[in-house]
Amino acid sequence: MTKVAFERIPACIVETQSLKVDSVTGATLASNGIKNAVADAAKKAGFDVAALRAKEVKVTPKALQTWDTDVLVIGAGGTGLSAALSAAQTGVKVILIEKGSMIGGNTMMAGAVYNAVDPEAQSTMKLTKAQKSSMDAYLALDPADPSLMFDRYPEWKPVLLNSLRQTSRVSSPRSRTRRLCQHLPRSSLLEWGFCFIVDGCLFTYSV
Repeated sequence: MTKVAFERIPACIVETQSLKVDSVTGATLASNGIKNAVADAAKKAGFDVAALRAKEVKVTPKALQTWDTDVLVIGAGGTGLSAALSAAQTGVKVILIEKGSMIGGNTMMAGAVYNAVDPEAQSTMKLTKAQKSSMDAYLALDPADPSLMFDRYPEWKPVLLNSLRQTSRVSSPRSRTRRLCQHLPRSSLLEWGFCFIVDGCLFTYSV
């Protein structure tokens, strides 16, 4: 995604003579970094950076297109891909659209393996030492610990309290893992990109 930003942003700045060009979806930090670097170079060269940042860029929309489908899925992240596949498996015609230059969304940034709330599959699996260690560390968290910064993010304190309360009633480690996933609130999933729900199943990942 950053490659697209490096290819597109400098060319757009030169073409429009403006720093008010659109960032590349999925590469916002890289896009802003490029624009800030150009602004710094322009300032050192004696250009009016304020004027470059203020100059509007006119974007001409492309011609309208009409597509026929049974299901339209907007966004090809982990949720969108799962939803599109699930719909296609039922035999309906599916169109999946993505505004970015690459598919995957936040899921591409996942830094760990996926946890799927799937009782049938999990019933035959055992936790690895790393998974067990992670679960135990989570269960050992103290809501009063200042390092959790609940004073800054108070909305997460009830999430921890609720998940600890729910998992304390379950003896099986696998069941505890499922409970940890199932009791995270929908709002937190969207805000933090921590999980997604497809067909009633909650999929989680670490970033």
